[in-house]
Amino acid sequence: AFYRTVEKTLGKTQVPKMEGGDFTLVVRRVGVVDALVDVASQDPKIAVRSRSLTVFVEIAAKKQQTITVESTHLEIDKGPLWLSFSKVDVDVDLTEKSVRLNRFVTHSNMGDFNIRGSGAIPEKAGEMPDNVNLSYEITALLPFLEQFPKLMPPDITGSVSAAGTLQLQNGQYKGQSDVRYENASIDDYLIGTGSFKAAMKGKKVEITEINSKFGGGSVKGQLITIGLEGNYPLEGKLTVENLPLPGLLEALDQHDIPLGMMIQAQTDVKGSFKSVDM
Repeated sequence: AFYRTVEKTLGKTQVPKMEGGDFTLVVRRVGVVDALVDVASQDPKIAVRSRSLTVFVEIAAKKQQTITVESTHLEIDKGPLWLSFSKVDVDVDLTEKSVRLNRFVTHSNMGDFNIRGSGAIPEKAGEMPDNVNLSYEITALLPFLEQFPKLMPPDITGSVSAAGTLQLQNGQYKGQSDVRYENASIDDYLIGTGSFKAAMKGKKVEITEINSKFGGGSVKGQLITIGLEGNYPLEGKLTVENLPLPGLLEALDQHDIPLGMMIQAQTDVKGSFKSVDM
């Protein structure tokens, strides 16, 4: 909805001209440099602040606008959600029917994001675009989920990094990603460090090459599938190797239990994720 609003606004903007007796001055680029910004609204309740904000809008070609945004300090405060950016570097091309994200680089309390891509602008607000192509490198800090109370997140620590691509063509998603998580825990239960590959194919996601360090042992898997409809069903198999029982109990926040043994096992994984109303 944001790019549709911007596109409509810019679409109504005429190129400024200053006519004189012997010449015409055409302004094709306008903006602000290192601006101090402090804007607050009550309805909706949101505040935007920056000590250094640079924004330019350029009419690069017929019916095409280029928007660039740069900042080394930007804060967005919206209810429980608070974003603090130490770097914003965005470059976007807009036409009546498409948007191209040449560069989207941010460092913030969410993590680090580097995204490029393009897509068609839907004819009606709220509709999904017909096609989207994205490439990304992101590192998300998991404690940031606490700022979304509707998710009812547990006490979570660690980070998740992912690099890959995502395509949407005629309502069908395709994509692949290399994912790594580090020092993850949920409600004091240690998840550990690990990696896997993810591939989105139509209405499901396939998780492969699972390799996780947990409790002093390892957890591996060749394939887990997650459906993208209904309650998001998942199914697959995991193999537990060389897992000492004291290490498992420690990961599950159970201490001082005098047991010692090594676990080797294969287990079926089956269940579902419930959809969350944001």
